[in-house]
Formats: sequence, C-alpha cells, structure tokens
Amino acid sequence: MKWPVLFAGVGLGVLLVACAPARQYAGPPRPQSQVARLVVFEDGSQHFGRSGDVRYDGRIISVDGCAARTMTGIVEVLPGRHEVTVRWQRFEVPCWGSFSHGEDTNNFLVAEAGDTSFLVDAEAGKRYRLRWPRPDQVGPPLGFFEHR
Repeated sequence: MKWPVLFAGVGLGVLLVACAPARQYAGPPRPQSQVARLVVFEDGSQHFGRSGDVRYDGRIISVDGCAARTMTGIVEVLPGRHEVTVRWQRFEVPCWGSFSHGEDTNNFLVAEAGDTSFLVDAEAGKRYRLRWPRPDQVGPPLGFFEHR
C-alpha cells in the first residue's frame, strides 16, 4: 500500500525539478530579486512561432562556457555580464503535404541552424527574453532583451 504512494511522490518530485528554472550559479537558491532570468520562450517550451509556415526551435546550451542544465529554456544567473550560447533551428513547412486532413503532421524541413553567442548585462530581478526575427525574415535569434 505504501509503495504506490512512494512512487507517486518520487514522480511528482522529478516533474517539479524538471519544470524549475536552471541555476547557473554556485550555492543555494536565491530569491528572484537577487537573480536575473534568461528565457528562450515565454512558456518555457522549446518552440516558437507557428506563424504561417515557419517555426523556430532553440535552447540555451551554455552560460559563460559552462553547459546549461536547463530542461525548460529558462536559466537563472547572478547579476553581471554573461556570454550565453543558444543552439537554434529555423524550420519551414515543405510544400509537399505536411498537412493531412487539416492537421499538422510536424513535417518540417530545417531551413537554417546554428549556435549563436550573445553578451547579456544581467541585472538582479529582471527577465531577459531571446528575441527572434519575424517569420518572414531569415536569420538567427537577435539577442536577449529585457522583458517585463
């Protein structure tokens, strides 16, 4: 009787840890007023922009040369200047049948991909979101900008 409860508790704990922002600093967790958040996508997902036939995918892969430990696309850093590297792809829907019976089958072609590094002057208590070009423009992400 106790085993199912134990497994459910462990599963919930793993889920909560996986959904938390990754700390890219040593020591115990700090309050949000003492850290800056770097966000790839507002909802924590790895995908953006189903505008027309273009989709962007990206994730933070390193901060100051250290591998990012994020599963959500949200990273917390201490105030100061940081070099953030984002691995990204720009997908396009092929013209040959990516829609079947009105439903998207996720058949995207990689139109462009790469790693891009940005310098971010992070201030405590602020949020910085990665900005992407409009879907009608081709190119990598534009950089991290303060987002309220």
